[in-house]
Amino acid sequence: MVRVLDVEKGVPEPQDVSVQRGSPPPRAAGARAPRLSPLILVALALLAGLGAMVLGGLAVLQATNGAEGVTGPTATQERELRHALLLLAKPSTVRVPFRGAAGTLVLAVGSGGRAALVLRGFATAPAGKVHRAWIVSSSGRARRAATFTGGQQVVALTGVVTPGSSVVVTTGSVESGVPPGRSARIVARPRG
Repeated sequence: MVRVLDVEKGVPEPQDVSVQRGSPPPRAAGARAPRLSPLILVALALLAGLGAMVLGGLAVLQATNGAEGVTGPTATQERELRHALLLLAKPSTVRVPFRGAAGTLVLAVGSGGRAALVLRGFATAPAGKVHRAWIVSSSGRARRAATFTGGQQVVALTGVVTPGSSVVVTTGSVESGVPPGRSARIVARPRG
């Protein structure tokens, strides 16, 4: 038992305050609780961010597996999706909307030139046709980077998007693999 004197009234009056072993000492009136260090707050924020990315990735994988009448993604598709999600999670990734796609198609380019297409309501290719993404170098040479139907949420591109190049999306027959012409309507040009 500890005796505390009330000094504010000018007359010392004894008050009994019980203190148990292992409990913190009583705080003076108006005293603040101890604060967490900035390092602990940063660590907690990083853990929360990582948890959000994992949950988001799982939700995307579950959504693609749960669609009725659609088989689950292949191992290659899962690997591409995982790489694309990691790319999108990096703060250094640049996002460029495609001209001519009304916000339904975005190019995400990482610092090393790895890239992915993010589709939000992008039109599904008509029967017998597919969409193709092409990386067009600054010299005009086109390389096929992906073939997709439009039903995906993310499409990883093969090849590297270098400064000065652009990415063009065309729609054509499944058999045809003709590179895009100068009149391509869906184009993204990262600044570089």
